[in-house]
Parts: sequence; C-alpha cells; structure tokens
Amino acid sequence: MVTIIPKTPGFGERLGTAIGGGLGAGFQQGASKAQEFQQKMMQQKELTNELVKYGIDPETARLYSKFTTGGQTEFAKDILESRRRGMDSFGQRTTKPFDKLSEESPQQPVEGKTEEDLGSFSEDQGLTPSEKVKRQSERYKSNLPIYQEAGEKLRSFSRQKDNFSILSSLNKTDKLPKGLGRINVDAEGRLRLPFLASTEAQRFVKTVNDFTTQAKDSYGARVTNFDLNQFMQRLPTLLNTKKGREQIISQMELINDINSVYYKNLKNTYDKSGGVRKIDADTAESIADKSSEPQINKLQKKFADISLSSYETKSGKIQMRSPNGKLGYVDKNRVQEAQSKGFTLDDTNL
Repeated sequence: MVTIIPKTPGFGERLGTAIGGGLGAGFQQGASKAQEFQQKMMQQKELTNELVKYGIDPETARLYSKFTTGGQTEFAKDILESRRRGMDSFGQRTTKPFDKLSEESPQQPVEGKTEEDLGSFSEDQGLTPSEKVKRQSERYKSNLPIYQEAGEKLRSFSRQKDNFSILSSLNKTDKLPKGLGRINVDAEGRLRLPFLASTEAQRFVKTVNDFTTQAKDSYGARVTNFDLNQFMQRLPTLLNTKKGREQIISQMELINDINSVYYKNLKNTYDKSGGVRKIDADTAESIADKSSEPQINKLQKKFADISLSSYETKSGKIQMRSPNGKLGYVDKNRVQEAQSKGFTLDDTNL
C-alpha cells in the first residue's frame, strides 16, 4: 500500500500566507471602524439638527451630541436648570441685570428713559420659578404698604394744591380785611366776628383751617401738636398783607410740589417695573431718589427766587441793610455773599 505524504509548506509560503491574512483582516477591521465612525458622525449631526429645531442653540446641541449617554443626561439637567433660572446653557444671563439701571442712567427721571427701561429689567434673574414666587410674595408684603402710602400722600398733596389755588383766587379779590378791617382779626389770623366779615374772608379762614386735617394725611397720624402748629404757622393769614399772602402761597405751592416729586417717582417706579412684586423696596427708593434730585433742585431754586421777590426793587436789585444800618441794593446773584458779611434783607418802603 502506497501512502501519500502531504507536501509541507515551506517557510516562504507560510510567511506569505500569514502576512496576506493579517493584511486582509486589518483592511476589514479598518473599513468596519470607518463605517462606525461615519454612522456616529451622522447620528451626532441628526441629533444636533433635532435639538436645534427644539430651540437649543447650535453650539450647545453639537456639544451635547458628542457626550456619552450618561454625560448627555447630566448635561440635559444643567440646561433645564439654566433655563429655569433665566440663563443660557453656559450659565450666562439672557438679559441685563436690574442693578445696572442706576449705573447707566443715574440722573434720568423715572418718567423719561428710566421708565422705558424698567420694564426690561428684572431682579429675579437666576431664580427658579418656585424661588421667584417666594421672593415676589415677600416683596408684596413689604412693598404694598409703601406703595399705598405714596398714593395717600399724593392724594393729600393734590387736595392741598387745590386749596392753595382757592387761597390765591381769594387773595386776588381785594375783599379780604385790610387797614382798619383787620380789627376783626385776632392774633392767630382768625375772625373775631365772622358774620361781620366778607364771604371771601370767611372762606379764606375755613380753607386755611382745612390744612389741619390735610397735614395729618400728609405727615402721618403720628404728627405731634408741635409739628402741626409749626406747619400752620407757615400758612398765610388775614393778618398778612396782600403781597405777603401772595408770596407765602407761592412758596407753599412750591413746597407742595417738592414733597410730591419723590412720591410720584416712587409710585411710577413700582408701576413701570411691573408692580410691587417685581422690584425690591431699596431699589425702588434709590431710583426714586435719583430721579427726584434734579427736579427738586430746580424747584428749590424757584423757592429762593420767590423769597427774594419781596425785597426786589423796580430796578431788579435786592434791597438789603448793612451791619451799620444803612440801606443798599445788591444784585440777586450776590445776596448770599452780602449775607455772609452781615447784610440783611429789608423790605422797608417797598
């Protein structure tokens, strides 16, 4: 029996087979990896496009698509938390913080540019919805009394303004006591025998007395009798001359305007910011203060001008008396300088 012995491959043949097989497997594995990479890239692109459709910005969507499943879950939580807090996906505020308002327009009145800006600012940036509700509830409790007080004061100032207008009209009638007619007027400016006085004089006294109630409305129920007495002493009476009453009324009208400015601006600040829930009390008061300052300064200048009008001569100069008793005349813009040297205002013969 003949046995055929298989031919044993030589070294060169075995080497060639091994190299060929290795290269084939390598090429096959490389092609598979390339295909997987392409599929992954396409999946990331599709995921990115889908996220963009739902409002996610492209940069965030691309970053999200490259994370592992676990990373995507955590990143999604961060995105949702940022959205709830009014920020973008990277923790940046989506709107300008409210506290930049006073830095950008510190002297702008609330009824001007500041009012327009108030609606676009929020002190709740970075808070979740539940945090916003809690904070706004706290603001409501603290701000509502302030807002209501501002409204009450403005209504009281408005009534006072109406009364000053009445006093001014009565003063122009020439039917108020003068000369010997003042015998019917006591030391406090009240009528001794009202039935002997003109209707205009009686109404003048009544209108002045009405300020007693209004003063309590303006300055609060805790106003003392001393405070009230001081306030009433500043009001015009029938003992004043017609010119004196005119000046006092004008001054009181300006004081009323000065007192009203702050509360108007405070109330407007709350209104323009969206109500008492939307702005902190200290922020509202700060804006009202800064808005009121230029307006009050302007009114105070008018007040000073009125105060000097009683001492003004026909030539426009202010009559003053020197320290040695001599009368002299000074330009309006040098009155303070003269007063610092001992000169006093004098209305003798004016």
